[in-house]
Amino acid sequence: MEICGGHVSTANKRTYPVMATRSLLATYGGVSYWSSVQDLFSDVLSTRPGQYVFFNVTKNDPLRNRDLDVKSSRLEPKNFLSFCDGTDERGKYGYTGIFKITGKPRFNPTELSSLNDEDSNEILEANYAIRVPIEPVKIYPDVFPEWRLLDVQDVNSDVWQPRFRKFLQGAKSLTSMTPWETENLIKMLDENISYSIDGEEISTDPDKEGKLISMNDILDQGPNGRDGTVPDGGLSSIELEDIVVKEGNKFKYEKGLEAWWVENFDKDFQAFDDIRTGGELVWFSNYIPATSSGSALDGLAILKKDNDKYRAIPVEMKRGEVKEKPGRREVEQLYRYSVWAREFLSNKVETEVEDVRPVYLAHGMKDGAKKKAPRLLNKESYFVDPTFIEYSLKDGEVQLDKRLIEDK
Repeated sequence: MEICGGHVSTANKRTYPVMATRSLLATYGGVSYWSSVQDLFSDVLSTRPGQYVFFNVTKNDPLRNRDLDVKSSRLEPKNFLSFCDGTDERGKYGYTGIFKITGKPRFNPTELSSLNDEDSNEILEANYAIRVPIEPVKIYPDVFPEWRLLDVQDVNSDVWQPRFRKFLQGAKSLTSMTPWETENLIKMLDENISYSIDGEEISTDPDKEGKLISMNDILDQGPNGRDGTVPDGGLSSIELEDIVVKEGNKFKYEKGLEAWWVENFDKDFQAFDDIRTGGELVWFSNYIPATSSGSALDGLAILKKDNDKYRAIPVEMKRGEVKEKPGRREVEQLYRYSVWAREFLSNKVETEVEDVRPVYLAHGMKDGAKKKAPRLLNKESYFVDPTFIEYSLKDGEVQLDKRLIEDK
C-alpha cells in the first residue's frame, strides 16, 4: 500500500541543482553526538516510495573544506535554476519543484556535483551523507517566496507543519506533511508560479551509491556502550556499524527509538498490526510540532475507517519508563497531545476525526503513571482503547508486548 503525504527538504542554491539533477534529497546537520545522527535518521526513515518531495531553497552557508579562496567560497552559483532554464536574482529564495521518492534512504559520505560543468559552486559536500532517491515530477523555473507560505496562508487549512517547525525554532532538514497539506502546497505552487516543466524533460544522472539506512540492521551490528560522541569530521567520518544505539536492553537515545518506530510502524509486528486495525493506514510520521509551547509529539498516525471518518493515533515514546511526578507529567503529556491531535487533524480532513487512540511505546511504566493513566487516557468520550506497548531489545531485535490501559 502506498502511504500518501509529502516532505519539504531544506536546500540552498548550491545544493538544490545537485539534488534535482542527481535525483536525491540529502540531509545535513550538526552531529557531535550519536543522538544527533539518529535524529537525522528519524527524518529520512519517515519517507516512503511514492510520497512527494518539495524543496525550500534558503540562503546558503559558505562552502567548507574545499580548495577555494575566501571570496569564491561565499559565492552562490551564477544561476541555480539554469538546469531548468530558469533565471536567478539576488534574494530569490522559497519553495520550488515537485519530486517523488523512489527508494529507501542511503548513507553515502562522498562529494557530488551537479550536471552543470560550468559552475563549481553547485556542490553537495560529503557531510550531506544521508540521501533519499527521488525523481522529478514537475519542475518550476522559479520559486514561491517563503514569506507568502508562512505569513499569508491560513494556519488551519494550508501548510501547517513547515511553518510551525520554523516558528518553534525546530526547523529541520526534512519536514513531513499530511496528505492534505501536500495537496495544498501543490495547488499553491501551480497557482503562484507562471509555468512548469514536466519532470521527464529534465536531464538527470541519478546517484544510486551508498549503504541502505536501517535501524534494524544497526541494532543487529551496532556497539553497546556509553561513548556518545561522534568522531571528528561529522557524518563524512562515520561508519553505520559504529553508531551507538543501545544500552543494555534499551535504546540509548529516544531519537533511536523514534527512528526505529517510524521505519517499522507499517511493517509486520503484531503489536503494530493490532494498533492499525479498524481502518486503512493513510499517513504517519514522527516529530509532529504540537501546541504553541514548542513541544513535539513523537509520532502520529491516521487511519481512515469504513465509515470514511478518521482515527488519530498519537504515539508518545520513552526509551525508559513512563513517569508521572512533579516535573515529569508524562501521562498528562499524552493526554494533551491526544486532545490536540483531534483538533489539529479536524482542520485538515475532508470529513471528521471521529476518535483518538492514545499510545505509549516505552520500556516500562512507573507506579505513579500506572495509577493515573487509566483514568486520564479514558477521560474523553472520543478516546478509544488507549494502549501501552512495552519494548525491549534482545539479540539485536526489538520485542514488543501490547496491553490496553483500562479504566477499571
